[in-house]
Amino acid sequence: MRVFCSEAVLASPSPNRQELIEEAAAIFLRIREAPGDRDALARKRAFLSRGPEARSAYDVVTRAWSASSPPQRRRTPKRLAAAAVAAAAAVFVGVFLYPEAALRWGADHATGMRPETVELSSGDIAHLDAGSALAEQIDDTRRRVELLAGTAFFEVVSDSRPFEVTAGAITARALGTAFEVSEGVKGVAVSVAEGRVQVETEGASWRVSAGERLRSVGGNVTVVPVRPRDVASWRRDRLAVDGAQLREVAELLDRRVAGRIVFLDEALGDTRIVGNYDLSDPMSALRSAAAPADATVIDGSPLLILITPKD
Repeated sequence: MRVFCSEAVLASPSPNRQELIEEAAAIFLRIREAPGDRDALARKRAFLSRGPEARSAYDVVTRAWSASSPPQRRRTPKRLAAAAVAAAAAVFVGVFLYPEAALRWGADHATGMRPETVELSSGDIAHLDAGSALAEQIDDTRRRVELLAGTAFFEVVSDSRPFEVTAGAITARALGTAFEVSEGVKGVAVSVAEGRVQVETEGASWRVSAGERLRSVGGNVTVVPVRPRDVASWRRDRLAVDGAQLREVAELLDRRVAGRIVFLDEALGDTRIVGNYDLSDPMSALRSAAAPADATVIDGSPLLILITPKD
């Protein structure tokens, strides 16, 4: 899943704005499912006539929907691109709430709102975080995996064939090791828990050892220390954060909730977060993470979840 920022703002503070968002979402979804429903259209007119706060709430819902149409991914199979176009045009709410469904067309393995562990055809183990997808390209000479979305932690068995993971513009090559690859709003990251990984990106090569994390953002590469036990802590329903931006944390949590997370003020996402969160209760984790940004989380599930400045 992706986390979105919206230029929409609520007209003025209101104690019932969460209820307004929920009511607006219900009306909007009904009209999307049945555009000619006269009762739904009448409900919309009556709702909008209640004043600027109601109109602003409905505007937030429509902007969030518009921002959430899945784009055609670069360098992905044709059937995946076609699925993304179909998902963008669909009116069924499930496609909006679970855009990773489009990825399933081009993936050999994909997850919903919970992590899963799979054994690849090569015998290697892949732990997929929620909202993640990958495709296998394994034959007699190589073991290659493409991370299409999200995060995966790999436990690589000893084999004469090299083991490679591609994600965005990077290729991570390992043999007999355990490491995580993640693709998100802040580029691609490779974190090593055991052994060493050779990472190639933009014509350069990097050796990443256990206890290190390489991050590639727009061609800029940094390597920082990381505690090996914190690598892929999501496998234990924990999220250890040490200086990540709120938007990164929200992106990870977005994979585990039904509604789409939307920032009403993009600047909130810049706040640096330190903490250890319980992923088994993602909404509570999101509220705790948003607190240092002096932000409020409005639960408008099942359509969207808003992060907005406190009144």
